Amino acid sequence: MAESCHLGVTQFVHYFRGQTNLTPARYLNHARIQKACDLLVRQPGTSITDIGFACGFSSSQYFTNVFRNQIRRSPREYRAAMIAKTTAL
Repeated sequence: MAESCHLGVTQFVHYFRGQTNLTPARYLNHARIQKACDLLVRQPGTSITDIGFACGFSSSQYFTNVFRNQIRRSPREYRAAMIAKTTAL
């Protein structure tokens, strides 16, 4: 990303953090987790591992760890709660 903006890595991270209050890596993981949340609910037949890979995570364990840190529950728990919530409506 820094190269495409014609900036050094340090300068880019400083600028990016000033604009978003997140590092580029955290911003990317946040966007990936938001996409995963959508897919977990909209595609209940798709495995959690496949959703993690589809969202750009390199392993299911890393996906689950990042997901749990951001959402405060596992992808499986999130999916079950959101499906139950939409079914109850």
